[in-house]
Amino acid sequence: RRVHGGDKAVPDFGVLMGKKDKKKKEKKVSGAEKTLKKTEKKEAKKQRKELAAVGEDDIESILADFVKKDAAKVAIDIEICGVPSPRCNASFTAHPSKEEIILFGGEFYNGDKCFVYNDLFVYNIARNEWRRISSPNCPAPRSSHQAVALDRADGQLWIFGGEFVSPTQSQFYHHKDLWMLNLSTWSWEQYDIRGGPSARSGHRMVGHKRKLIVFGGFYDNLKEVKYFNDLHVFDLENNQWQKIANPVFCPTPRSGFQMVVNEDYVIVYGGYCKEKTKGDNERGVVLTDMWTLNTNNYSWSKIKKQGIFPTPRSGFAMTTHKRRAILFGGVYDDEVDDDLASVFYNDMFALNLDNNRWYPFNLQQRKGKKAKDKKKKKQKKKTVFKGKGSKNKRRGAAAEDEEEEEEEQAESSSEEEAEKEASDQDEDGNFDEDELEGEEGEVNEEPKLETEGDSVESRDASAATVVVGELKEGEQDAEIEMAPIAETQTLESAQELKDQVFMPMARRSSLLAVKGNNLYLFGGVFEHKEREYTLNDMYSLDLNRPEEWQIIIPLDLSNQQWLGSDSEDGSDSESEDGAEEEAKEDEGEDAESEDEEEAAAIRARKQRKPKKKLTEVPAGASQFEDTSIPRPTPGESLAEFFNRSKDFWMMKVIEACSEEERQKGKALRKAAFDMADKRFKQVNKIGEDAIFAQ
Repeated sequence: RRVHGGDKAVPDFGVLMGKKDKKKKEKKVSGAEKTLKKTEKKEAKKQRKELAAVGEDDIESILADFVKKDAAKVAIDIEICGVPSPRCNASFTAHPSKEEIILFGGEFYNGDKCFVYNDLFVYNIARNEWRRISSPNCPAPRSSHQAVALDRADGQLWIFGGEFVSPTQSQFYHHKDLWMLNLSTWSWEQYDIRGGPSARSGHRMVGHKRKLIVFGGFYDNLKEVKYFNDLHVFDLENNQWQKIANPVFCPTPRSGFQMVVNEDYVIVYGGYCKEKTKGDNERGVVLTDMWTLNTNNYSWSKIKKQGIFPTPRSGFAMTTHKRRAILFGGVYDDEVDDDLASVFYNDMFALNLDNNRWYPFNLQQRKGKKAKDKKKKKQKKKTVFKGKGSKNKRRGAAAEDEEEEEEEQAESSSEEEAEKEASDQDEDGNFDEDELEGEEGEVNEEPKLETEGDSVESRDASAATVVVGELKEGEQDAEIEMAPIAETQTLESAQELKDQVFMPMARRSSLLAVKGNNLYLFGGVFEHKEREYTLNDMYSLDLNRPEEWQIIIPLDLSNQQWLGSDSEDGSDSESEDGAEEEAKEDEGEDAESEDEEEAAAIRARKQRKPKKKLTEVPAGASQFEDTSIPRPTPGESLAEFFNRSKDFWMMKVIEACSEEERQKGKALRKAAFDMADKRFKQVNKIGEDAIFAQ
């Protein structure tokens, strides 16, 4: 044969030396396997010692204990109970045929230990009643799993995957089992079928026709983290798994995204993953792309986002109602080295499934309230002409009457349009986004991520964002409930609207479900300093007439126990104590040492300050200032500030204006610029006052 790249013919000794080479190769492989087994044995022994030190069994033993206790159950037990305990990453699924919602699993962290559940709750909407159902042969405890309810037989709830975390969070176990709950008998059945997806959590699963479709997720064994973009389909008729080969053009690996069905298509939006940086370091990446999967041939297509779409975020919830998908909340984490600043949201967006356009989902104002506001506005206008001449009065009155007639016509037409939109009769969604885009489509520009020098607030273009602020000295945790929405003192028009409506507190990992024409929101997590608050409050919203949220379970933070550190100062003080001890040791070394270089190094260590955690408050801002409002940076011009934050001001204007006014794109941009100008001047005025005060 001829060697590739050369002209010289060489004999082929592969046949003569094949057996000898094969033996060498086998020896090398077996040696590598022995080394690997030896290493794993050492690591397992080390882990057992570490677990024994904290009084925790290995994770297989913990799960085996759950199975043993479950085997002791002999009958299905149903009891009326109170509100489920606080939890996140559970499944919250509407019953396919009854006015009920099914809650399964989830987890709770109290700052010291993590608790994972496998309990089953059913909420009866008509009776406002919770039932706890305990069945033999149920799935092991898990969170971040997926559940799909199907109107087959007498009703079925299918569950796949999820994760189990040990109490100390030192061990992780990912499930790859498939379960079906019969919703008439409340009995579980496991489908142990080969060829399914690997163990994972953070994936998504939807039901389409007679199939279950599973995509994405991640696997973490504390040594490495893998993110998936594989696609699996379970045939409910034949009880078989099918893995769909990934084409070249498909979504990147991810977890924590959302996936909804749109007729013969499945829409995938957003997600989270980690990517390698310099060395062995990793950084989190928030994904904002949108894809469709054709369920006829399982081909992927990337969709260009249109309209007013959500800002980058993870941990948001999403569900569907008629011909739209509805998104709520989430969090954006800005990672700088090892520091983290988080921006939480309680805003809502809707995706029109007919044209794949996003628009803000705002609550509608009641007609009675509109009439009162109109009367106040009329009285306010009349005072403008007070003290003027009779001629001016007549002119003012005439102009006022004409303006009132125009407003009445505009309001009546806007109300009709709002009603059409609420009942999903409006073909183009909530409003005509084309008018908002302008000639260059500025509103549709995707917010930039990971831009060097950008602050958290510079990337925040959302209208109803909430940054959980600091508690003032002397306040109790329960008082956070009193301020569910960030106040905006400098934006009078937007603040007037916010004062009129109630919105659930900003959060991530909340649970959403739609039953009939009502949207139900349960629980979630928000963070204050170093503390996590896991919630179990519950609300409902009429999607046909979304005027206000109804409180089913009020927010109550007074009974929450937190065993971890709830202050950044605690960690800093520990660092300072350590620095002081180090300094004392160094003083002794300094006295004994005669080496000048070593003495200089010791003095440098004394002067070294502990690294502080990044906070949400930008430089130059008051600690009580609402940091969800964009703030001009030092040396930034008004034009630069507006270009950077224009999406935020556009959203503020959209919230505060009527449906008719939203059609006027140029007027909206002018109003947004005026808001930005007012903010720019206010911040610069505060800066000048601070300089003069010094």
